[in-house]
Amino acid sequence: MFLSANLAEVNDDRHAPAWDGARNLADLGGLPFTAGGRTAHGRVFRSAATESMTDQGWADARAAGLATVVDLRNQRERGRGAAAGIAVVHAPTEDPDDAEFLSECGPWLDHPRSWAANLRLYPDKLARVFTAIAESGGPVLIHCAADAGEWTQAAEEPWTPGELDKALAERRAVLLEWVAETDVRRYLLAAGVSDEHLAALGSLLLATPA
Repeated sequence: MFLSANLAEVNDDRHAPAWDGARNLADLGGLPFTAGGRTAHGRVFRSAATESMTDQGWADARAAGLATVVDLRNQRERGRGAAAGIAVVHAPTEDPDDAEFLSECGPWLDHPRSWAANLRLYPDKLARVFTAIAESGGPVLIHCAADAGEWTQAAEEPWTPGELDKALAERRAVLLEWVAETDVRRYLLAAGVSDEHLAALGSLLLATPA
């Protein structure tokens, strides 16, 4: 079962989480599967780095059932961890000291053009990410370092609104192409994710009809 490439379908405000201080936070429920049905609300969340979350924000997250954070950042990017009672799994998706990674992905670090090379270089790292999500049982928060509002150009100047809109539109086109061409299940199995963990991912994501 795979998510549909129709990423224009987004959550409505009824399910928008509000954890104090959290940036770029979203509930990944409500997204369509290609075979029908939608992802469940309240099970998988994503955000930017969590250092901005307040004590109240972590209390909000615990109230939503959050028990696990999967932190995709490299060691040098990490700051303060999650609040007490919430497990953190460090599962970086890249090696910033790898010359091959820097050569192939370095020019595209904020762009889905880097994804194919990233997956080819680090299947073990990606397997760890999805295994951690599967083993969390949900609800789980997945985050990296930045969000779209923090993107900068090469000269470190912030994007203007027009530049950001243009950049997002171009990236979205590449992302949709990547989604259409990538067999996620086959990749994860080859990377070492077990059938049991794939089934757990499906159970975590799939909304059960009332």
